[in-house]
Amino acid sequence: MSIALNWRTLTSKYLTREEKGIWSQDSEKVRAMYRALRRLDASEQTIFLLVVELGTIAEAARRLGVHRSTITRVYNRIKEKIGYELERH
Repeated sequence: MSIALNWRTLTSKYLTREEKGIWSQDSEKVRAMYRALRRLDASEQTIFLLVVELGTIAEAARRLGVHRSTITRVYNRIKEKIGYELERH
């Protein structure tokens, strides 16, 4: 299985953050981004992480075996969810 389709590798690379409490030096925007990503369901996380890892929606669609417009639609919905979370903070 390629690294791009290995869920554990992707989540450990992009979604795992050590909770440091008051010692955290991350900005509020960074913490809000991680909160937004954790709130996505598994399919949304998979699509988001594949697009980030592979660099394009077209490549993520090819690897998943679905049409590019499907991934584009889901990815845009994900961006809206993340944007909403970031606006709140």
